[in-house]
Amino acid sequence: MTSTIEPSTNNYRSNYTMKNIFTILSALLKGQLKGHTGQWAEDVVVRKLFLRSKKQGIYVDLGAHHPFTHSNTAWLWFKGWRGINVDANRHSITLFNKSRPNDTNLNLAIIPSSQYTGGTRAVDLYLPDEESCETGDHGITATASVDSDIASERNFQKTEKVDAIDVLTLFKQHHLTEIDYLNIDVEGLDFQILQDIDYNSVKIHAISVEDYCSSIHAAVESETTKYLQQHGYDLVSRVGPTSIFALRESDRLIRNIYNLI
Repeated sequence: MTSTIEPSTNNYRSNYTMKNIFTILSALLKGQLKGHTGQWAEDVVVRKLFLRSKKQGIYVDLGAHHPFTHSNTAWLWFKGWRGINVDANRHSITLFNKSRPNDTNLNLAIIPSSQYTGGTRAVDLYLPDEESCETGDHGITATASVDSDIASERNFQKTEKVDAIDVLTLFKQHHLTEIDYLNIDVEGLDFQILQDIDYNSVKIHAISVEDYCSSIHAAVESETTKYLQQHGYDLVSRVGPTSIFALRESDRLIRNIYNLI
């Protein structure tokens, strides 16, 4: 009499699961399966902008929010890049310090240079109530703002004092003369921050910035696009509310935009 031993259901499921995980990881590494961490997949476009031979780089994320969730720099970090993450929410920076300790993580509000040179060194951060659905895990929110007008529109009553800095001082303090990728998401102050940058003292190869427009045509004609064009940038992609710009004379970016596909 012969007998056959059937594999247990649990072992079969375990082996099947491990095989699936291996297949998924293999596909990710080979580029066969696309993933993203950016809220609108902005990071997919950004990482495709850079030459594949570039294994390391420097990023600056103003309004970094979270090390992974809705992050436009997480994939670059996974690849070996390092940089500076700035957020006015102390809970966000706590998570960055735990998850990405090799980055420079700063609990600061980015304010216009006019305020900073005028003596402002701390501002009120307006936050939604903890009970609000706007507040996620660990007290992190993507909608907090240091702009009182925006806070009024969103009916934010809760405030928290936070140290402040302008982008010029930030770059000088960290001796930044060249940045591969700059992401700006500072809830209402984005264009002012762009205007404060001294493009002659720091070379920035790629920039993504929130620019709320009703259409592609409006984004092409926006003050943000026109301003950056004057400083040598081309609008190369529009993803959700985010416009992505590439430095025209960069030697680190793919020159032919069709190669992004």
